[in-house]
Amino acid sequence: MSICALCGRLATLRQSHYLPAAFFRRMHANGRRPIFVDGRRKMYKTTQVKAKLLCDKCEHRLKVGGEDWATDCTLKSTGSFLLRDLLIRRRPDALIGTPPRANAYWSNRLPELQHTKLLYFAASVLWRGSVLDWSKVDPDTARIKLPNLPNELEPSFRDFLLGACRR
Repeated sequence: MSICALCGRLATLRQSHYLPAAFFRRMHANGRRPIFVDGRRKMYKTTQVKAKLLCDKCEHRLKVGGEDWATDCTLKSTGSFLLRDLLIRRRPDALIGTPPRANAYWSNRLPELQHTKLLYFAASVLWRGSVLDWSKVDPDTARIKLPNLPNELEPSFRDFLLGACRR
């Protein structure tokens, strides 16, 4: 029994993945070997980084809060790619750059896009990266230190993930 990093409760912690296991499986589908690059080298990585971090309830919270939907949006071995297909069917709401280099879409105009789940998923990945020094678990993985995510924001991310900021 240890303290869950998200809810702070005493519980039996699970082996929590830095990135969802389904994402990792998808990256390795059909014999693909993703290359990971850091400031020193590039390498093939076949093992997934995980650590005892979250209780069952919090693992489930992250899974249904955004991981499942975000994973379903990614490229599948069949060639389908839900997120891409949603965007291709719509005209962009704006063009960005000179000359235009990117299309911009307003998520509130794409009802099929569950933008709150994508936001929740992104926040969960940033939070996981900031809350644990993953290099102690896997020397090839460094702790995320983003200039836009100072340590004092970690409690706000945790509150958001726990539902305190949900409407």
